[in-house]
Amino acid sequence: SDCDAVATVYEYQHYAKSPEEAVADVLKAGVDINCGTYMLRHTESAVKQGMVKEDNLNRALFNLFSVQMRLGLFNGDPKKDKFGKLGPKDVCTPEHKKLALEAARQGMVLLKNDNKFLPLDRNSGISLAIIGPMATTTKLGGGYSGIPCSPKSLYEGLKEYAKTISYAFGCHDVQCDSEDGFALAIDIAKEADFVVIVAGLSTIQETEDLDR
Repeated sequence: SDCDAVATVYEYQHYAKSPEEAVADVLKAGVDINCGTYMLRHTESAVKQGMVKEDNLNRALFNLFSVQMRLGLFNGDPKKDKFGKLGPKDVCTPEHKKLALEAARQGMVLLKNDNKFLPLDRNSGISLAIIGPMATTTKLGGGYSGIPCSPKSLYEGLKEYAKTISYAFGCHDVQCDSEDGFALAIDIAKEADFVVIVAGLSTIQETEDLDR
């Protein structure tokens, strides 16, 4: 689970009527291990009250130990095992960058693609207008992001898809408290074949313990 998420089921969401019921609910829902201490402190009581059965625990433990066995944690010195020498040097290898790209492709959601509008034909000499304050930054991660292997802004990345490309910030930042940049954004949009609007949040709006 996320850290303290099991406690949240009872203490904040009030979905469960007791700590023991919260533990029972998450175990039955498929949680194997709890980041935090809630299951450590309340599972025994939940078992004694008949809310958690031995089968619930066996499933969770089977999954937990299966992963540990696959990692070689019971085969003597883990450093001598398959994954024992992995470190920072392995993060930006071509193999892992390819895997990260595939994960990104599979994780993206295309909400609409009327008449097969996408993908754009990069060989047709199109012009693009890129609009948005986040389009030229390489700081696109959240609060737990690692260090990118080859940071590139969306504006830089889209250059290879267009014969000509122009940019306007539109809004100075993601709060968008001013319309100062709207006129230029409209002008470059009128001149381009296609417009890409880069919209979204920064960590000023949304991060750990900071919800919009």
